[in-house]
Amino acid sequence: MSTPMALENQATATWAARGLALIEQWAKDGRRFTADELHAEIGEPYHPNQWGSLLTRARDLGYIVEDGAKKATSGPARGRLTRIWAPNPERRRALFLDAA
Repeated sequence: MSTPMALENQATATWAARGLALIEQWAKDGRRFTADELHAEIGEPYHPNQWGSLLTRARDLGYIVEDGAKKATSGPARGRLTRIWAPNPERRRALFLDAA
């Protein structure tokens, strides 16, 4: 039985909002991370392609930048190269200047 579209969209929006909020917090804290670490905190999205959308959105909002790669350690991507994400230094600088 398939999931009704409204429930699917609500689950996707909730998952994405939680993920984006966590990425923003990690960026403010200066934390580097991979999708594996993010996955451990927010769980699986409704569809696997949502990982790319979430990380692209966070990058486009200026929260994070790519900072290398390493082998994934869990899930279906185990052993594949996965990006390491780091706080966007320009955004962090602006946050600290705004707080002063």
